[in-house]
Amino acid sequence: MTISSTGAFRAPDLWFSQSALGNITRTQLGIHKLSDQLSTGRAINRYSDDPVKAALISTVDRRMAISTQVQRNFSSAKASLGILDNALGEANDLSREAKDIASTQLNLGSSASERAGQATIVSQMIASLLNLSQSGHTCGKDDRKPGCCGVG
Repeated sequence: MTISSTGAFRAPDLWFSQSALGNITRTQLGIHKLSDQLSTGRAINRYSDDPVKAALISTVDRRMAISTQVQRNFSSAKASLGILDNALGEANDLSREAKDIASTQLNLGSSASERAGQATIVSQMIASLLNLSQSGHTCGKDDRKPGCCGVG
């Protein structure tokens, strides 16, 4: 047993050594936490470090992931709309050309062979329109299969 310097109470050596060991353990734990924080660059490495802050960080991470996915969805939709816009522009041009050829043949006094030749050209344009409508892959799948872009 040891008598303290004030002389007012007596404390056993075992209590002092256990108290000192507890203080050393807490100090080492604090140094370990700081070492982890310094090496990772993060103030919170485990949920047990600070459950409230960890939950907030988890919520922010989830929202950032959702935001990133929304941006990817918008980019994909923009690309699909660009493809559709180009296809519709081509279809519009082909249909106008076919209409112009057909109306020209009505207004001119063309022979039967000339009209037959122009009819072949218009038929080819119509076939091109059909191919154009069936060849677009705007949603990453084969558009002719059921389930693509909400079809079928």
